[in-house]
Amino acid sequence: MRIKVFVALLINMFMAIFVMGAFTGCGITTIFAKKISNFDELMSASGDVILTADIDCNFQTISTRKFSTFDGQGHKIKNFVLTASGSTNDGAFFSPSTSLIKNVTFEGVTISGEKVLALSIVKIGGGGKIENVHVRNSTITATQSNYYPCYVGGIYSGAYNAGTHKSFVGTLGDHDTSYGAIIENCSAENITIEITGYSNFSGTSYEIFAGAIAAACNTVNGCYSKDCSITATSQSIYSYPYVGGIVGYTQGSITNSYAEDNELIASATYYSKGAFSYYSTSKAYIGGIVGCTAPKDSSINTKVQYCYSEGNNITAKSTGDLFAGGIAGRVNKIQVSQCYANDNIFTATSYADGNANNVSRNLGGLIGYAGSSSIASSFTYNNQITENCTITKTNDSRAGGLIIASDDTSVNCCGTFNNKMSCPQTDELCPRTITGIFDCIVTSEQNGNVNGCEVVSEDFWMTEDSIKNKLKLGGSYWRYSSTNPPKLDFSNN
Repeated sequence: MRIKVFVALLINMFMAIFVMGAFTGCGITTIFAKKISNFDELMSASGDVILTADIDCNFQTISTRKFSTFDGQGHKIKNFVLTASGSTNDGAFFSPSTSLIKNVTFEGVTISGEKVLALSIVKIGGGGKIENVHVRNSTITATQSNYYPCYVGGIYSGAYNAGTHKSFVGTLGDHDTSYGAIIENCSAENITIEITGYSNFSGTSYEIFAGAIAAACNTVNGCYSKDCSITATSQSIYSYPYVGGIVGYTQGSITNSYAEDNELIASATYYSKGAFSYYSTSKAYIGGIVGCTAPKDSSINTKVQYCYSEGNNITAKSTGDLFAGGIAGRVNKIQVSQCYANDNIFTATSYADGNANNVSRNLGGLIGYAGSSSIASSFTYNNQITENCTITKTNDSRAGGLIIASDDTSVNCCGTFNNKMSCPQTDELCPRTITGIFDCIVTSEQNGNVNGCEVVSEDFWMTEDSIKNKLKLGGSYWRYSSTNPPKLDFSNN
């Protein structure tokens, strides 16, 4: 009898621990995880793993690790090499099936791959959660596989096998929603990403995606990139580059994130001469935070909120269309609010004269081009925007201190201050007359003011009550100064 009671007590105790663990996020991961502290254990472990010490891999070449969950407990994994090829799932440290990765920093990592679908330092695809993961002083180099999109991200790539890939085929939002990981409180510093597209003349569109945090991801919160260099180079009219300081492409949301002092390049310089001396040309998408956003359907709440980009060099090289912005290159059916872009340098190059149709070259201090979207409580200042080409049709190239937008986009409580522009068509806010622009401000009409925005003094931007009320800035992240425009500060959150 006593034995039965004792066994029952043990069972109840175990169940209590299990249930408590499930609710606290610990569960079997904490109770039964294998603890590792050296390179040999790292290479042989599987299942749920906890790191108890920093591990220096001494520049050894390793393969993808297949863990169920991984908790680095604030430790580092340093100095390893990983090489991938083809359409395999071996393009990152963790396999796509790893459901939780947290509390670890990667340093001195070299990842490379020829004709790959996806590369990343941490994880190439799949769902799950990536939390408090950081990459430092690392390099990723990739060439694109024929007939498939290619995803390269500092922490997460997005889709990772042929079955989950689907090209735009000319329609925004037509990608598979295979970018299911949740990424929170992660960062990338001093990493280099270089991705080269394939040469394909089949007439099928397969894009290349690159971002310091993720090539493509639908949920990013509390992340940042700094001192990173990202270059995506297309070699075909059908291989458009999408580059972002945080994410290359999203169908979801990016919140509470920022990009500082990055070098971002989207290059699409292919062109070919066709009948009647017309040219076929490529296009490029690039943004300080995200290259392009587009929800798969109207039920998805897509937003960019509480984000900023500062001090980035943003270069769009395209023979035809391009979309470049301080926050986003192009957005569609999205809400952008409580964001700003400042001290960024935008350069557009490589235009090819003689296109069959008018091309669309859009440079915006905040957003390159917005369609069917809502832009609110956002602003830009001290940006330099330059079209470095001779454009024969002035409506081919447009620069806006804030945005270029379609008429079904609303722009409310936004403003610009001290942006410098050199482009065939310019405006302090938006170089098109938009019926949905309300309560916006500019500090000059030097570059145009076709929407009749209110002109305010420079001192207005340094007056807390005035700027807060006019732009409807809200939330605990905003900091105000008597000498500078408002800034977001995430340090205490």
